[in-house]
Amino acid sequence: MVHEYTQLKNARYMGLSTLPSSKVAHKVCTVVTDHILKHETRVRARRAKDQVTFNHAVELIMGDLLTAAAHDEAGWAYRSVSKKSFTDTEIKGDTFNGVMNSLSELGYVVKVIGGNLKSVFATDPNNSFYPGMATRFKATDGLLSVCNDSGFELAAIKKHFKRHPNLQEIRLKSASSRFQLEKEKGRLLRFEKTDTTRAISAKLLEINSFLVDQNYQGMEFYGLHRGFNEGDHPSFNWNLGGRLYGGGEDSYQLLNKAQRLDIKINGEAVVELDINASYLRILHGLRGFPVPQLKDIYAIEGIDRALVKAWVSSTLGYKSFHRSWTPRVFKELKEAGVLIGKNMSYPSLKPQVLAHFPVLNDWPNCGIRWSTLMYEESEAIMAAMESLRSMGVVALPVHDSLIVPKSKGPLAARIMMDTFESRFGVRFVVGGLK
Repeated sequence: MVHEYTQLKNARYMGLSTLPSSKVAHKVCTVVTDHILKHETRVRARRAKDQVTFNHAVELIMGDLLTAAAHDEAGWAYRSVSKKSFTDTEIKGDTFNGVMNSLSELGYVVKVIGGNLKSVFATDPNNSFYPGMATRFKATDGLLSVCNDSGFELAAIKKHFKRHPNLQEIRLKSASSRFQLEKEKGRLLRFEKTDTTRAISAKLLEINSFLVDQNYQGMEFYGLHRGFNEGDHPSFNWNLGGRLYGGGEDSYQLLNKAQRLDIKINGEAVVELDINASYLRILHGLRGFPVPQLKDIYAIEGIDRALVKAWVSSTLGYKSFHRSWTPRVFKELKEAGVLIGKNMSYPSLKPQVLAHFPVLNDWPNCGIRWSTLMYEESEAIMAAMESLRSMGVVALPVHDSLIVPKSKGPLAARIMMDTFESRFGVRFVVGGLK
């Protein structure tokens, strides 16, 4: 079967975070589950615990399939079926694929297999395989007919199904490593639940529960989690990393800034408020150094601002001073049109930058690293979000910035500034208000 490429490309992501919230929706899911069980040819029945998991998987899948059908005439949804894509979901890949296979065999779902761009199947004349795409799924007329027979109205999807945070609130990774010029990301680590981790999870669950109840346009929200780093470091005590990340392959955090400003929260346009030179100001606060009182903290006479910012950022992201511009930074500067003369190398700029920022003079030996700065920043962002939540204000984090309804911009900016300054004892500047 030939499928319209544009329709497949515009498919809706299956975040597996939508559950039935009405009697009708529960009835539909029960009916579909019964159909699957009658269709199966299992030798042994599932254990009670496994059946509960299976039933839950049907609910999550039905929520995404019907939401896609309700929001787009084509009705396509997508999801990578690889096992590693299910690390942040309530169900595992085997269960997901088992349910989908059954729905497909029943004629309730159309499935279009996706895959790697280099796959030999890229030339499939039947277009049953689409290279460079995650696998696509679509509820058939047969499935929609079953829903209609149960009294389900597709137009009232929000009444029948409700999103909920489905992510593990905490993820812990080991320190990254380097092999030659290649950086190897840290691996996921298991950890024991303690009073500390329970407190972190509980706080984030409160925020997620508030945020998921809001109405968003131009984005999807599947919950936030905190990613802690360097869990194998001897001094780790849930105080390294901790940044807030949005779930899903189409997380709003992956949108560019212009796209994020097109988001609407509860029907209202937004602003994105950011902390100017967040890490640098936090470092000054932690070490008790006064922040340079300049309109632009990166302003050093005779040096392009972009070079100063790149020098500071690359230094704070490393354990020592660099010997030269890293290939990545050099490429970014070149693409931005920044001219790097012979006197503009990383080592050449070092004396001037250190004279401007004395706090960096003993950076290799001061005991503070990027993971410390990230943790402190994430704690301040969390505190600001909690203050705003107590006032009924939605705030979506993007690392050192918050997306808030435009009418709440001045309030949120003041909360952010006060929160950061009270925590670190130095002056912070918030940008993004229009």
